[in-house]
Amino acid sequence: MDIWTLSLALSVVINIVLLFRFFQFRRLSASATNVLAQRASTDAAMDKCKTERNNLRLQLWAEVEKAKDLERKKVNQELHDGLGADLTEAQYTISLMRRGSLTPAEHRVLDNLSTSISVLSHKIRSISSGNSAERIDEVGLTESIRQFARKKDGVRGTSIHFEALGTARDLGYPRALAVYRLVQEIIANSLKHAKCQNLWVRLFWEEGRMVLEAEDDGQADGSKVASKSIRRRVDELSV
Repeated sequence: MDIWTLSLALSVVINIVLLFRFFQFRRLSASATNVLAQRASTDAAMDKCKTERNNLRLQLWAEVEKAKDLERKKVNQELHDGLGADLTEAQYTISLMRRGSLTPAEHRVLDNLSTSISVLSHKIRSISSGNSAERIDEVGLTESIRQFARKKDGVRGTSIHFEALGTARDLGYPRALAVYRLVQEIIANSLKHAKCQNLWVRLFWEEGRMVLEAEDDGQADGSKVASKSIRRRVDELSV
C-alpha cells in the first residue's frame, strides 16, 4: 500500500468519525432543546397556576369582606333605628323636664345627662357611618379613599392630606377593596401610634402601576403590631 492510498484511507476514516460526531452532537442538541422547552413549559404552567391561585385567594377574601360589610350595614342600621331613636327620645324627655320647676342642681344634672347623650349619639353616628366599603363600586377607589380621609381629618388633632395623581385604571373590586383597607389601616395606625400633626397619603399611577405612599411627621418608633398589620394588608394584595 503506497502513501497515497494510506492517506486516502485515513481521510475517509477521519471524515466518518467527524460525521458521526456531528450527528451525535445534533441529537444531543435536539434533546437538550426539548428538555429546555419542557422546562420552560413547566415553569409557565406553574406560574399560571400560582397566579390563578392568588387571584382565587384574593377573590375569596373580597367575598368575605363583602359579607362583613353587609353585616356591618345591618348592625349600623339597628344602631341607628334602635338605640339612636331611643337616645333621641331621651333628649326630648330631658327638654320637657327642663320646662318644669327645677333647682339649679337638677338643671346641672339634666345638662350633664344631655351632654352624655349627645356624645353617645355622636359615637353611634360615627360607628353607623364607619368603615363600610360598599361604595367603592359606585364612586371608585380614589373617591372612596378621599371621602374616608376627609372623614378622619382632624381626629386627634391630625390633618390628613390626600393626593391622587395620574390616570387610574380599573383594579377590579377585590384589589380595590384591598387597597382601601390598606389605606384605612395606615390612617388608623398613624392616628393611634404616631402622635402626628400631619399625615400625607398619596396615590398615583405610573406606567400602568399603582403606587401608594404614606408619610407623617410624628414619632418614628411606631407599634410593631401596627407594622405587622400593614404588612398583612400588603400581603393580601400579592398576586
